[in-house]
Amino acid sequence: NINVPSLPQAHHGAYLAFELQLPQAEIGRDLPIRVELVAADGESLLKMEATLKVVGPARPGRLARVGQVLKLPPLPLKVVGTHAFNFFIHDQHRATVEFDVALVPSAKP
Repeated sequence: NINVPSLPQAHHGAYLAFELQLPQAEIGRDLPIRVELVAADGESLLKMEATLKVVGPARPGRLARVGQVLKLPPLPLKVVGTHAFNFFIHDQHRATVEFDVALVPSAKP
C-alpha cells in the first residue's frame, strides 16, 4: 500500500521485484515482457517493455526461473483505490500484482 497526504502526487523511490517461472523450452530464448501500471480508475499510468534472455541449466521436470528487480520512475498517482501492475509475456497477460493508494492526513505539529 502507498499512503499519501494528497493527490495528485509523484511517488519516488519505488522498485518492483518479481520472478517469472517458465517452461524449460524458454531457456536460451529472448523473452519479450511488458509491465503496465493501471490506476484504480482504469487510466494507464506507466508502460515498460524489455527483452530478457532466459538463462540457466535445464532441470527436467522443473520450471526455469528468471528474477528481476526494476527501479521504477516516479509513479504518477492521481486517484485512491486499487492500482495494478499487469505482466505480459509474448503479448499475453500472465499475472497481476495489486496495491492500494490511500489518503492519510499528514501529522500537524
